[in-house]
Parts: sequence; structure tokens; C-alpha cells
Amino acid sequence: MLISVYADDRYMGVQAMAAFGGTRGINAIVTMLDDEIDEVRLVAAGQLGKLGDNIGKSIVLEYLSGPQSDDKLVAERCNVLAALAIGQIGDEELAEHLPKLLKNNSPFVQLAAVQSVFMLDKAR
Repeated sequence: MLISVYADDRYMGVQAMAAFGGTRGINAIVTMLDDEIDEVRLVAAGQLGKLGDNIGKSIVLEYLSGPQSDDKLVAERCNVLAALAIGQIGDEELAEHLPKLLKNNSPFVQLAAVQSVFMLDKAR
């Protein structure tokens, strides 16, 4: 699934490898940080964070600091994944972006940001 031409398959492959876990799962997910699709890179960063590896932090920071997609649905999906990745990675520098995500117009982005707040609070 990780080498599929379809981004949805790669997205699901990242989640499957995270469920598999271990060194092999982490190594497979790390390769997806270079994917051309933002959603795949963001889910890979979040899943790595969930597995205790914060190598994807720069991917999330790059996304949050860069321009958003002109397509509202793509931007919403990416913002949801970025918000979740913040909580999964558990980094204070990333957490500084949560207030902006909490004020997003999309209730889905807001809920993902709230979930990250709870993940960060639980980690403390």
C-alpha cells in the first residue's frame, strides 16, 4: 500500500504500518515523509510521533508555516491531520500553533485541535 499510485492507499498504508509498529513499521513510515502529497506526509509525521519518534516534526512545522491549499477541502483535511500530529508528536514548539487551529472556521479542525490539547495534557 505504501508504494501505490493512489494517495489514499499510501495514507492507509502508513496507518497500517503504525499499527504494525516496531523498527520495521517506523522505517517504512519514515520513507513516507518525502511523499508528494501533504496528507500522506502529515499522517506519517503524526503516526511516527504516536510511535515515539518525532522526526516528522519538521514536516508539520513546514506545513503550518507555509501557504495553505486553495482547495478548501484539501486545506481542511491537512489542517485536521496537522492538528492531530501536534498531539501525537507532543512537542511544545508545535503546540504554539494550536490556538490558530482552535480558531479555524472548520469544526473538524477545531475538534482535532482540542483532541491534541487533551493528548498534550495527558502526556504531562
